[in-house]
Amino acid sequence: MSRAIHVQRAGRVTILTMDRPQVRNALDAEAQVELSAAIDAFAADDDQWVAILTGAGGAAFCAGHDLKTPAPQGPGEMPKGGFGGLTDRFKSSDDAERFVVNLAKAWIDANR
Repeated sequence: MSRAIHVQRAGRVTILTMDRPQVRNALDAEAQVELSAAIDAFAADDDQWVAILTGAGGAAFCAGHDLKTPAPQGPGEMPKGGFGGLTDRFKSSDDAERFVVNLAKAWIDANR
């Protein structure tokens, strides 16, 4: 595994750091799967209340998909939650709205 995603826990807070500063934290397919697994682990852990997603290096939060690597070509190659395990977690804006209204766990996206 690439270890492109680092997970730290501080009390009830999980900090997920995308650590690919040489490509502005762009995610290749392997890093997307790794991030998705880290998000799944956070979601399943009742002791963790807040997740902070950040990027290493300070130049960029995340440039998106790493264009120098092949993009996932089909449903079997993309993480179940979509790009990085995030984009398909909600099927519609209504789903996202219900999530925010009934928010059980907080998410913070941050760039250092």
